[in-house]
Formats: sequence, C-alpha cells, structure tokens
Amino acid sequence: KFMSPQQFPPTITHIDSGKIVSSGKKQLTELHQWATNLESFQSLSGEVRKALFTNSVTLLLLLKFAFKSSKASTKQIQDGVKSCYNPEGSSEQVVQKVGKLILDKLVSPLQTLITNDEELELFMAIILFDPSCETLNDENEF
Repeated sequence: KFMSPQQFPPTITHIDSGKIVSSGKKQLTELHQWATNLESFQSLSGEVRKALFTNSVTLLLLLKFAFKSSKASTKQIQDGVKSCYNPEGSSEQVVQKVGKLILDKLVSPLQTLITNDEELELFMAIILFDPSCETLNDENEF
C-alpha cells in the first residue's frame, strides 16, 4: 500500500540536497567512465555516444542503486533513507515504510534477475546500447 502525500510529503525542504548532488555527481562520473571504457562505445561517434548515454543514464543509475542495495540489510537501507530524508518530526515508521518500499518494489525483484557483478555489467550494456533510443535519428544510427 502506498503512503498518502500527508504521510510522506515530498518537499525539497526535507531533503539534504548537498548529499544528493554530491552522490549524484560521483555516480554519473563512475557511469560515464564505465561506458567510455567499453570498446564498442568508443567506436561510436560523439553524437551517438551522447545520445545513448543521455537516454540510458537514469535507468543505469537506478539499476546500480538497486543492485548495490541488494547487498544491504534492511537496517542499512533504512539508515540511508534517514540520512537523505529526515524531516522534522518524521517518525521511525515513515522511514521504515520508505525502506520497505525500496526493498519490495526495487531491490527484491532485481535479485532474481541479476546475481553478480558480471550480470550487472551485461545488463547495463544492454540498456546503454538500446537500438530504440528515442534521441537517435536516422543519421545517427550505429
């Protein structure tokens, strides 16, 4: 069951944006380095690389987050939620609900698909090299 907006108000005042921005920059840099180290990605034109990376970056970030979280305990996930989202007066119950939602809807389903780092990298490459990438046009085919 999803929480109502009153139980989990998603306002920017409740988010430590500095931590999120810093973490996001680090994750984007790591993803970009991973992609540029792939020989088949290097062989593409800059325009095609940019289109593919831009098209897939959100899903790649989510996939890496879910895979890393699959190795974490429920308490570690809840502590992570608490460190980024901790509004004044929020109860432990809200943090537990968010942590459970992450586990149930994102982490658990992924654990059945991807069991090791090699499978993660292969799945990421499939996402990166999506031939139906909407930002590619006929001139940029690969």
